Amino acid sequence: MNVSFCVQKPGEVDLSVYDPLGRKMENVYQGKLHKGSYHVFFNARDYASGVYYMQLSCADHSWKKPVTLLK
Repeated sequence: MNVSFCVQKPGEVDLSVYDPLGRKMENVYQGKLHKGSYHVFFNARDYASGVYYMQLSCADHSWKKPVTLLK
């Protein structure tokens, strides 16, 4: 699964996947990025179908969005 996001200010970025109970399942990306648009690949092969949450945290904001995985 491809995940796209934009970084408004350079700095540390953390993109993680959580299960419906809020437990961190996997860290998709962690590191420093410059301002711009990015695409990362999340290998969901070992995950069951269902709803998961992608959380992006960076220098100036954080968001969490639901992702439905269908196999």
